[in-house]
Amino acid sequence: MIDRLRGVVASLPAVARRMLACYRGVDACDPVDAHVAAGGVGDTHIAYSRNRLLRRAGFVEHIGRGRYAYTLPALIREEFADRLDDDELRAVVAAVETAFTAEGDGNDTASVETRVGGGTDAGATGGANTSDHVDGSDASPPDGDGAAPTDPGSAGAAPE
Repeated sequence: MIDRLRGVVASLPAVARRMLACYRGVDACDPVDAHVAAGGVGDTHIAYSRNRLLRRAGFVEHIGRGRYAYTLPALIREEFADRLDDDELRAVVAAVETAFTAEGDGNDTASVETRVGGGTDAGATGGANTSDHVDGSDASPPDGDGAAPTDPGSAGAAPE
C-alpha cells in the first residue's frame, strides 16, 4: 500500500507534490495560496486543477469556505480499516510522505509494511470522496468556469 500511494504521489506534477507538502505543514489553506507557496502562479484555474488532483487522490479535502486540509493520515487509517495503532499509523504516513518531502530517502517501505502487516488495497483513493467539494459536487472554483485543465502533465499544459 505504501508503494501504491507513493506511486500516486510520484505521478503528480512537481508543483502538486509541493502543494501537498504545503498542506501538510498548515492546518488548512486556499488552493491558490498553496499553489503560490509551492512555486506556482496565482492563477485560480491552474491552482484548482492541481488541487483537484490532490483531492481526487484523497490527500486533501474541502473543509469549507474555499479551504482544504491535509488528509493523508485519515486516508491511510481508512485503507488499513482502522487496524493501526498511533505509532504504526505515524510510521506508514511518514513512509508515504517521503515521496513529497525532503525527509528520508524513500527506501523504508518494506520495513514499515512488515511492522504494520501490509494493508488493504482499496485503490488509490481508498474510497475517499472523488468530487471537488464535500457535498459531492464537482463544481468549478468560486470565480471559474470549470475550464481548468485536468491533466496538467500533458503537452501544452499551462505553466506552474
